Amino acid sequence: MREALGASGVGEKLARAQAEIEQRENRHRELRLRADALHLLESVLVEERDTAVATLRAPLTQRIGYYLKRVFPAGELSVDDGLTPVALSRGESPETLDSLSFGTQEQLGILARLAYADLLQSAGHPTLLLFDDAVVHTDDARRDGIKRVLLEAAKRHQIPVLTCHPSHWDDLGVKQRHLADLKAASLAPT
Repeated sequence: MREALGASGVGEKLARAQAEIEQRENRHRELRLRADALHLLESVLVEERDTAVATLRAPLTQRIGYYLKRVFPAGELSVDDGLTPVALSRGESPETLDSLSFGTQEQLGILARLAYADLLQSAGHPTLLLFDDAVVHTDDARRDGIKRVLLEAAKRHQIPVLTCHPSHWDDLGVKQRHLADLKAASLAPT
C-alpha cells in the first residue's frame, strides 16, 4: 500500500503538508513570543510613563493650587497626563476649561504659567514671563487677585506686562513705561 501512495505522490504531498504545518507552528510560537514580549514592554513603559507623569504632576498641581487659592479660593484645577490644565472645580462638579468664560480661562492661563515658571526656576531654568493685556476680560475683584499674584511672583521672576489699559495697573507701585517714551529715548542722541 505504501508503494501505491508513493507512486501516486500522495505520500510526498502528506510529508510536505506536515512540514508546512510544523513550519507554521514554529512561526506561530515565534510570533506569540514576540507579541508577549511587546505586551510586557508596553506594560513596563506605561507604568514608567505613569510614574513620571505623577512625579511631575504633583509639584505642578501644588504650585497651581498655591496661585489658584489667591484668585479662586474654593477652586481646584485638574491637570491631565500632558500636564495641561483641563477642568476647574469650584465646590461643584468640575467644569472643562472650554466651558468657562474667556476671562476665567485667561486668568487660569496666567496662574498656570506662573506655576510652570516656578517649577522651571526651581530646576535651574529661570523663565521670563511676558503678559500682553492679560486681564482685559477680568472683573475688578479677580483683577486685584491676579495683581497680588503677579506682584508676589515678580519677586522670583521678571514679568513685563504690556497693556492698552494702563489705569488697570496704576496701583502696582511700579513705574509704568509707555512705548512712545521708550521709542523716543532709544532714538535720542547719547
